[in-house]
Amino acid sequence: MTKAFYTCHSKMQEYVKYLKNVLGVSQILKSDEALNSALKITVWVENFNQFTTEDHTLLNNMLAAMKIPAQDMKVEDLSLKGQSQSPIEFDLVLNPGASENQTYSPQVMHANKNLKSVAWTFLQQVMQKYKSLS
Repeated sequence: MTKAFYTCHSKMQEYVKYLKNVLGVSQILKSDEALNSALKITVWVENFNQFTTEDHTLLNNMLAAMKIPAQDMKVEDLSLKGQSQSPIEFDLVLNPGASENQTYSPQVMHANKNLKSVAWTFLQQVMQKYKSLS
């Protein structure tokens, strides 16, 4: 192995020792691992990349009303949905189907204010699931 490797490796060992002995860090995770270990809810939003300012405001208000720490939630465009990323996932869509993991998107609620109570009932169920994880 090269001298540069040993120098880098030695400096990394010193840094890890500093983290443990001085700062009291007991475990070091890669950034992806740290994010995924804290991530409890993924919100998949249909047409998220096309949201207006009003849509974003309503979505932010909906999520804030749930009183779940921001670091526990991630919001993604539904078109990117792939493998499960968190224990709780739900979709905000234009036209919810029979799935129990879907409710109305903010885009739809602007046109029909009565749907806000339907979405709020759904979000309360998500909040209960979240509490059961804690």
